[in-house]
Amino acid sequence: MKKSRWNLLGAGCGIVDVLLSLIALLIVPLPPVVGSSVKEVLSYYTSNGSTLLLSNYLFMLATVFFLGFFGYVCVVLRSAEGEPYALSRIVFGAAVAAASIFLVSPLISQALVARAATGAESVVVGVLSDMTALSLIASGIPVILLVGLASVVMLRTRLLPRWLGLLGLLLVVLLLLASAGLFLPAGLLAAGGIFTTLVFACFLLWELTLSIVLVTRVLATKRTETASGVA
Repeated sequence: MKKSRWNLLGAGCGIVDVLLSLIALLIVPLPPVVGSSVKEVLSYYTSNGSTLLLSNYLFMLATVFFLGFFGYVCVVLRSAEGEPYALSRIVFGAAVAAASIFLVSPLISQALVARAATGAESVVVGVLSDMTALSLIASGIPVILLVGLASVVMLRTRLLPRWLGLLGLLLVVLLLLASAGLFLPAGLLAAGGIFTTLVFACFLLWELTLSIVLVTRVLATKRTETASGVA
């Protein structure tokens, strides 16, 4: 019984992560893209300072649930993959790498809020703003590994729905397109632009779907065990 509770908690962490991330994403306007003028950056961070503080805190809090969820996902993948658990180990490492960047990005944003309020030098403001925009794309690199390899395990085994693995591979293609923003200073694919944000939202949707599937699976297993015990 205790094991099923922990499994349910791990599976449900994904839902909490997505909800917190969506709230953090929606309560503030999109940040300036890479290369934006210092005047535009200062205007954004001074006019949205208090809301950004809340948004950054929610993003950092969501990271805790992100790690809890993908830690549980790796346990599920290990049982499906079998020894030597190579893919599931890489998935867990990718989750830790992505979580590290997820923590750094709001910290940089917090620093920008503080710097903008005190009238920091233009060079400092510009660099910090660009780092915030680029960090979202940088986090997409380990996420490509995470989603891609998890999807491969789903397609190779029958432990999780095959369609979820196919959606994951489609998401990998979108993530690869978004990573092109590292080399494009302007346009639709520019770092911190609308396309990057939409791809991040697609990842959250995939994570939410996976979390719901796993929660449903845990509850079904619990009902089966209960019925067997009664019988």
